[in-house]
Amino acid sequence: MQIIFINVIINSLKKKKTMKQNYFFLFLILLILSSCNNEENLFSNDSYENVIEQSAFGESSLDKLKTHAVYYVNDEKALVFSSLEDYGFLLDSISKITDEEFSEWENRIGFESYRTFVNNIMEKTIETDRLQFSYPNFFEKNKELNMVIPKIKSYLYQSIVNKEGSFYIGNTKNTVNGDYITIQGENVNSKLDQNTSYSINPLSEQIGNAIEYPAIDYMTKDRSRVMTWFKIYRLQGSNGSATLYNTVLEITVRPRSWSEVTGWNDTESVCYVEEVKLHMNGLGLCSFYNEDGVRVMKSNEFMALKTSRSSKALKIWNLSIVMNSSMMDPGMLYDPYCVHYRARTGKTGKWGAAYNTYHPAPDMGPACQHRIVTEYQNQIYDF
Repeated sequence: MQIIFINVIINSLKKKKTMKQNYFFLFLILLILSSCNNEENLFSNDSYENVIEQSAFGESSLDKLKTHAVYYVNDEKALVFSSLEDYGFLLDSISKITDEEFSEWENRIGFESYRTFVNNIMEKTIETDRLQFSYPNFFEKNKELNMVIPKIKSYLYQSIVNKEGSFYIGNTKNTVNGDYITIQGENVNSKLDQNTSYSINPLSEQIGNAIEYPAIDYMTKDRSRVMTWFKIYRLQGSNGSATLYNTVLEITVRPRSWSEVTGWNDTESVCYVEEVKLHMNGLGLCSFYNEDGVRVMKSNEFMALKTSRSSKALKIWNLSIVMNSSMMDPGMLYDPYCVHYRARTGKTGKWGAAYNTYHPAPDMGPACQHRIVTEYQNQIYDF
């Protein structure tokens, strides 16, 4: 209605002959545009006609991300994206903001993510090792790490789905249920069933499209300890006829401390990850800054050398890096040739756990193509 009204005014301007009349109508246009800019709750409407394409993060420090994604929150309290591109834009932006900025964004659009829902439960629960019994639909026990974890394991999926694990791209509903993402909708491609599942579980042997490595740790003389592990997987979002694939490297940092009474305990500390280097078949084309600070594009290789840090002291920190995106099925992920990075905490200082893996291909030499990451931060990358 507003667009039609503006068009009528513009057409009338062409018919007016006096300068005063032109100024009057221009003033009316400015008033209407001003009312549009002051519209409240833009993302809560159930019609794309009322969703204005703008920075999703308003005028705070979040605005630096320049995210132009069209979406809203529907009656199911789920995010509805207008397109695959908007879905991809928001995923990439969320991977770069702090916990505080993420909470600010949620409050601004009236959305509670699965991530916030499970975090609130964990913060209010004293005996977190029994959460899988109190909330069996949301938590499970990871025996290898000896800790309770959310059933939706991808931190980025946790950030965009509601507590039921759902989001929409157009009219197509995408539901993440721990090990699978299910696609449902009227526009689902005929090549797919109405309920098509893709494995996203890093431990799944069914399709093998995700990889997880075990935890390593580093301990100082005063028994400040940092544990770290990583996984590589592909996020998938579908509008029914096409799918966007995002290849993600997710690094987890877990600070720990020793007590003579209770043994090893999780402790809050600022967490750091740096000098990330990865080389793997099936990764695809990636853009990144190399060690000389030059922006390059390479196939099956990625770097994120600059130090990333948690915005506050945490008991566990997940760093998600979106390495690339593709509208074409990139196929299976393979065991990486090499993965390197350092994880440390405020309590371990410049010392940390150096993760260095090397699994050469038959045509590769005995030495890693990337420089090994040491336990001590010798160099600071600021580009």
